[in-house]
Amino acid sequence: YLGAFVEEGDAEDIFAEPLHPYTRALVSAAPAVRRSGRQERIVLTGEPPDPSRRPTGCAFHPRCPLTMSRCREEAPALRSAGDGRRVACHLIARRLMLRFAAIRIGRALITIALVVTFAFIVLRLSGDPAQIILGPEAAPEAVVAFRKAWGLDDPIWLQYLRYFSAIAQGQLGLSMRDGRAAIDLVSERIPVTLALTLPALFIK
Repeated sequence: YLGAFVEEGDAEDIFAEPLHPYTRALVSAAPAVRRSGRQERIVLTGEPPDPSRRPTGCAFHPRCPLTMSRCREEAPALRSAGDGRRVACHLIARRLMLRFAAIRIGRALITIALVVTFAFIVLRLSGDPAQIILGPEAAPEAVVAFRKAWGLDDPIWLQYLRYFSAIAQGQLGLSMRDGRAAIDLVSERIPVTLALTLPALFIK
C-alpha cells in the first residue's frame, strides 16, 4: 500500500485468511471470494493519500477501520505472524502477543494440572492415610471413622475432583494429623527451608 508491503505469505493462505486490514479489503473485493460467502465486502472510505505527502505513522491509517492512536504516530514494521507470514500492522502485532500470552498461560495451567494429578496419584499410592496416621494398632472403628471424616471412603474419582477443585481455589486443605491449615504449616517451614537452601547457593 502506497509503495510498501503490508503483508507477505503464501497466496493461498492470504486469500483464505487475510490479516492486514488493507489485504482484507482487497480480498473481499474479489467476486470469487465473495460468492463463497466466507467474507463480506469491506468498503474503504476516503481516497488513497498523495505519495508525495505520505501520512505519518501507518500510511493506511486514514482509511483503516481499525486504526488506533499508535497507527497515526508509528509506522509498523513487517513482523512475523507465524506459518511463514509477515504483517505490518500494530493491531495484528498486539493480537499475536495476546495469543502468545494465552498459549503460555494455557501451557502453564496444563503443567499445573499434571503436577496436581501426579501429586494426587503419589499420595494415594503411598498407602492408606488412615493406617499411616493412626498406626497399625488402631481399632478398626477408629480407622473407619477417620476415613469417613476425611472422605477417604468416597470413590477415587470424587476424591480427585474434590482435591483438584480445592487446589484450583488456592485451598491447600487441612492437615490430617492435627487439623491445622496446610498453608500455615508450609508458612512455618519456609524460614527454615530458606535458611538451609540460601547458604547452599553460595557454597562452591
